[in-house]
Amino acid sequence: MTAPTRNKDAGIPGNGGQFAGTQHQEAATEPLREYTPSKSVDVRVASSQAARTRTAAGKPSWGERIPASAVWRDETTTWDQKRDKFVDLVKKSKWYQGEDEFSDLRDAIEELEDAPDEVEMKYILDGIYDLADVDRINLSYGR
Repeated sequence: MTAPTRNKDAGIPGNGGQFAGTQHQEAATEPLREYTPSKSVDVRVASSQAARTRTAAGKPSWGERIPASAVWRDETTTWDQKRDKFVDLVKKSKWYQGEDEFSDLRDAIEELEDAPDEVEMKYILDGIYDLADVDRINLSYGR
């Protein structure tokens, strides 16, 4: 593919971009900052459908806002401190409280708490952010 794709720097396998590779490897080379994972088409479609359903019912597009951006922008903390702050914010949310004991969200948060390093943390966060998008939870909120 000669023309660059929209996701050429996202490291998405098979997208044709010059930097295509696995997300896991990309996470190892990027510094920890506000985390915005790439999303699959399925996640984007499900998120869009959920937003349309909410607005058609007269509700706001986003169900809840969790100020996670402030956590990732804090350059005075280590990755494990950021992880712990993020986990605390999510656990205090209505989103987390409304999930059953064996939900994907609770499993992902438990995995995140046990993440041995920054690379693994970013890999798990990708899934958490996708769950949030589908459930219409805004994790990019906050300063």
